[in-house]
Amino acid sequence: MKNHFLFVFSLAALLMVPNLASASDNKMTAEVSTDLVQINTGFDGMNLLLFGTTNGANNIIIVIKGPLETNIIRKKTRVASIWVNTEKVVIENVPTFYAIASTRPLNQITTQSILKKYGIGTNNFPTNILKQTNAKTMDVSDEYKNALVRLKNKLGLYIDNPIKIKLIEGQLFRANIKFPANVSTGNYTAQIYSFKNGLLLDVINKPILVEKIGIGADVFRLAHSHSALYGIIAILIAVASGWIAAAIFRKV
Repeated sequence: MKNHFLFVFSLAALLMVPNLASASDNKMTAEVSTDLVQINTGFDGMNLLLFGTTNGANNIIIVIKGPLETNIIRKKTRVASIWVNTEKVVIENVPTFYAIASTRPLNQITTQSILKKYGIGTNNFPTNILKQTNAKTMDVSDEYKNALVRLKNKLGLYIDNPIKIKLIEGQLFRANIKFPANVSTGNYTAQIYSFKNGLLLDVINKPILVEKIGIGADVFRLAHSHSALYGIIAILIAVASGWIAAAIFRKV
């Protein structure tokens, strides 16, 4: 409801200044419902609203990427009736979160070369193969990357099947993208691309910060900033809990 109210309010504001778009060299405008996602103990995910004006473009693509990380992908092979890890690939520069939305299927908006150039789509964002064991061909590398995408999909962290962007009278657009409950903290980027007849017209980058708040945030900061102290406190709590439990059962 809050996102819907914000969209209606922003839409009214955009319609009140129709000459603003034409005065900006046919550039699109774009906004996000919030640039701060706060995670507390009760966080179960949220919908992020992105909206704006097309200003002459006939297609829009939105890509949201999270902070980069390094993932290890292992391949199991059956050896003597036992499944064991026989191959391993370490992949760098992997987005912790990746979601995409578009007005049409990507291959109907522009060429594969442009999609590849700008890293649009889970099969196109750049990664770095840090280490390979028994996997030397590019086809095998692609196989491991596809496996990574499948794993992220299962966790709800990747949305590689584009969410539909709604166009209103061919001039305004809006899209809702779900941030799951297990989303990582850090700096995110929403990239909004406008296309006309297959050609890229404009790109807008919108930063989004995802951060923890409350007691969970305090524990997280303590664990990372003062790991020794955090370890001592954890041990003391465990010992105290064990002592209290033993005392209760002894009385019973």
